[in-house]
Amino acid sequence: MNNTSVNDKLYVAFEVVIAILCVGLITSETIMTISTILLLVIWLLFGFFSTRSLKGIANQFKSFISNKACVIFSLTYVVCLLSLTYSQDVSKGVSELLVKIPMLIMPLVFSMPIKIKERTVNIAISAFCTTLVYASIYSLAVFFGDPYYDYRATYPHISTVILGFDLAFGIILLIYTLLRYKHKFKTWMKLLITAAILLFLTVIFIKKSLTGLVTLLVVSTLLSFTSNTLFEISKRGKKLTFSLVLLITGVMAGYYIYAHHKYYDLQIDINNLPKYTANNNLYTHDIERSTLEEGNYDLCFLCEKELAQEWPKVSGTEYANHKFTLIRYLNSLGYTKDSVGISRLTKENINDIKHGVANINYKRFGFYPRLSETFFEIERYKKNGCPQGSLTARVGAWVSGIEAIKQKPLFGYGTGEVVKTQRDMSFKIFPCLEVFHGHDELRHGILSHNQYIFFGTQSGIIGLIIIILCFIYPGVIQKKFNSFLWVSIFYSCMIFMMFDDILGSQAGVTMIVLFYFLFLLYDKEREIPCKR
Repeated sequence: MNNTSVNDKLYVAFEVVIAILCVGLITSETIMTISTILLLVIWLLFGFFSTRSLKGIANQFKSFISNKACVIFSLTYVVCLLSLTYSQDVSKGVSELLVKIPMLIMPLVFSMPIKIKERTVNIAISAFCTTLVYASIYSLAVFFGDPYYDYRATYPHISTVILGFDLAFGIILLIYTLLRYKHKFKTWMKLLITAAILLFLTVIFIKKSLTGLVTLLVVSTLLSFTSNTLFEISKRGKKLTFSLVLLITGVMAGYYIYAHHKYYDLQIDINNLPKYTANNNLYTHDIERSTLEEGNYDLCFLCEKELAQEWPKVSGTEYANHKFTLIRYLNSLGYTKDSVGISRLTKENINDIKHGVANINYKRFGFYPRLSETFFEIERYKKNGCPQGSLTARVGAWVSGIEAIKQKPLFGYGTGEVVKTQRDMSFKIFPCLEVFHGHDELRHGILSHNQYIFFGTQSGIIGLIIIILCFIYPGVIQKKFNSFLWVSIFYSCMIFMMFDDILGSQAGVTMIVLFYFLFLLYDKEREIPCKR
């Protein structure tokens, strides 16, 4: 068997493993691990069969060293490795390095002296997006099957944040595919792809993935106005694209204004509050300690005596077990927090409260529930100064992370030290967080939720700058900033890293580096259609 025949078969195996890896990105860490190892094995086999000796493997390393783009990107891993040398928690650091190992393996694998085919890119996109369809249908089934679903847990195999990112990126890939092959696709194929795009958007809304939606909109805008990325469209096409971006931005701004007005439009006259309930019991109107929610103060029109008497009668459960949920739920309905308010509750309302739904609007479809949650977090933070919630905890973590970087700005604290450092700094700045320690570190101001702050804390400003340059420079070397596919993954990564430490999870880092190198080394002559 000649070398050409062997190489052809190995390349087919390479494509098969790429497809399996794309499936694993959405479904299984085990599949991801095995597929990544298999890619490394294929890399070794390519080298061995090129000379039918170990010399060929040595030549593979030479190919890697001579490939500036791959070598420079691999320095991201080297920075993390060097940062381990001054870490106080070596075991934690080693665990983080193992998660990030695709940042070293993918540059090795893609440094092979082979040409990435158009077929390979299409296989990867198809496998990735098809698996996203499965994840979307799964999420929809949970959504329709459980009225009290947790939008953060509609899909169990990867985190909801990473899935939101994958869905946003999947939409970009499908739009690319639709535009790239619109003259080849039959009508039913175009409709199928369009349906998948709408499906992904629907799931982004169901999962209330603000980070995914923001990433999608920002990256789409950047792609639209970057030279040659949106397929050399005409001046008319660019005007239409600009108009579309303005329309979407206007709709989002209008929706935010509507949500803000709905939430903060005060429904009561705080200067003329009744003293007694319908049953002649005394009301409590504690505006000072109240949290404003849906236009009402939760501790106004409150008579706990009547709530404690009536709630067990209608629910069959103890008042103490649902006290705060009940008060907030009645408040969101605009009902008084007394026997009259209890009497107005429907069976569905009672079930909501028993299942922990604290606001009637949280069951609505779309992003108003997410915005309502955010407004509530902000109002609560104004009262107690404790960042407990998705947005406030994230901002609190950014503050803590930046403060930690200030104390060791050059080289940081070392690989494996970020979580401990951020936790200690968060407790120092926000002592209230110690109460929640061990309850839910991800949601109470401990982790950075920002890859730049994470690397700055880990490796200092010097390490952070090196890592950012290592992401940028391969694109410069390969002249890929006019490539729709490559800049789509590059922009997506750079934007999303502002909202999450995506490279700290296996699903996140593997997905980023796989598509980064697949598109980096894909032939740009084939990627961009001829100007018509």
